[in-house]
Order: sequence, then C-alpha cells, then structure tokens
Amino acid sequence: DNFMDASPSFRVVYDDKYLYFYAETFDDTLNKDKIGWEMPGSRAYNDDCFEIFLDGDYSRGTTYDGKTEGEIWFLPEENNILYHNDLLRGFEIKNIIWNQNIWKNSTGKKIGWNIEVAIPLADIYLNPSKNKLFGMDLKYSDDDGNELNSKSTSPGNDREHNLRWSLDKDA
Repeated sequence: DNFMDASPSFRVVYDDKYLYFYAETFDDTLNKDKIGWEMPGSRAYNDDCFEIFLDGDYSRGTTYDGKTEGEIWFLPEENNILYHNDLLRGFEIKNIIWNQNIWKNSTGKKIGWNIEVAIPLADIYLNPSKNKLFGMDLKYSDDDGNELNSKSTSPGNDREHNLRWSLDKDA
C-alpha cells in the first residue's frame, strides 16, 4: 500500500522569549535504521522524525544563511527521542528546552510519540512584532523500514512517506 500510516499534528505559539512547538504522531511502526542516522549526518530525515525549519528574518532564501535560518530534527529511539541541531544547515540553538514522550499500548508496543519544544527567539534572531513575518515549516517523515523508492542509493534506509505543512509533495 502507498499511503502514510502515521497521523502527525502540531501546534505553534510564541511569547516575547520563546517559540513553542507541540508535535505528536500516532505511528504503527516507529523506526530508526541502524545505519545512516548517526549525528551529524544527512540521512536522519529518512527515519521517523519531526523536522522544524525556521527563517527568522523571512528572507525566504533557497539556501540557509547560517544565522537566521536553520533546521532541527527530533527522532524516536528505543526509549527516548534524539534531538539534532543541523549546524550544516543553519543556526545553532544553544538553549532549547524540550520534553518528550513515547506512547505504548497495554502490550508495550510503541504506537506514537510527542515533543514539546521551547526555542529561544534570540537563538534564531527572531523578534516578533505586529505585522512582522517570519518563516516556519514542519515536516513529519514516516519510515516503516521498507524500501518503496526503487531509485534509492541506500536500499532499506529511506522514508516511505512524509507530510509537510507547506507543501503537498515530497521535498
């Protein structure tokens, strides 16, 4: 079957100090491949993960400027969530605060997870005010450990599906 078998959702709010994210998903198969996810690395997004993309000055560039733009990842592991600030793709968030939970059913099978994240506005050079825009996107990648992409250079390690707030196609 060629459908996403996870159901992610998220919420975002901010105050004068933090940008807050809450993201959750029910997922019938939580998967992190044994190769290709090591940090820092470029393939972690191919496992079950939430990716948060930020553009503090709303420059909307096609590449990260290393100061006001960047990406962070959250990936479920055995009993916790891994956090990765992709320094190769943007800013460094030094003082992130976050909480996590992996959900299990009555038999102990993992059925989903959530994260609560507080990102200091100063770390992403964001100073929200009335009528000021900033860029934000969130993606959930779903990897059930199967290979559906016949063109893959790493068979068995690619995500099967992803859902992105801003796009209706894989990107």
